[in-house]
Amino acid sequence: MPLSLVWDLVNPEGAAQSSVVTPAARPSDLNHKTIGLAWNGKPGGQDALEEIARLLHEQFAGLHFVKYWEVLPESVAPRELTAATIQAMADHRPDLVLVAQAD
Repeated sequence: MPLSLVWDLVNPEGAAQSSVVTPAARPSDLNHKTIGLAWNGKPGGQDALEEIARLLHEQFAGLHFVKYWEVLPESVAPRELTAATIQAMADHRPDLVLVAQAD
């Protein structure tokens, strides 16, 4: 008699939490702005952000970049960031944040 198996497929990551947010207004000019660079740790993301920063620095005067992976290592996370980490990022008072996910 053949053995019959039943499989229950489950996702061990749990359900994603979605939320609706209104994007911030885009700045009209990038000169003398502080730009946060956030990376989730996937390969290539840090390189992409470094290149974007280099290109922006060539086009706009007085840019300051905050590399969150250096100043806040806890910001390098493949999933949602904690409220405390998000607040610590905001405490750097960036005018905008660029995020790279890469892969």
